[in-house]
Amino acid sequence: MTPSSKENVLMVYTSADPRREIKNVSALLPSSVLYAASPASREFNVKIIDTRLEKNWQPSISEVHKRGIYAVGLSAMSGYQIKSALEVAKFIKTIEQCHSCHFRGCTPFPDARRHAAK
Repeated sequence: MTPSSKENVLMVYTSADPRREIKNVSALLPSSVLYAASPASREFNVKIIDTRLEKNWQPSISEVHKRGIYAVGLSAMSGYQIKSALEVAKFIKTIEQCHSCHFRGCTPFPDARRHAAK
């Protein structure tokens, strides 16, 4: 399959608590997204957006949307990252209601969405 015939998959690593980040510095790679993107890239064109570094991520998502998005993967752990992932998902749904958004990450408690909304 040639790269141009592959469908596009968007993978987004969402922001952690901004109070704990150093401005424009990220010591950690977005490992979860990189692990998922590696095998996915055999079948899909994968675009990764790290919202910790790309603060104005909306235009990047819109650009991928213009080329067509097959699915969206959002990496989010408990707390602020879930809130950030929900913000990205809501933006994606305003562009195209039928996009499939998949959330993955570690969540130690079952009602994390409720806590993230606070």
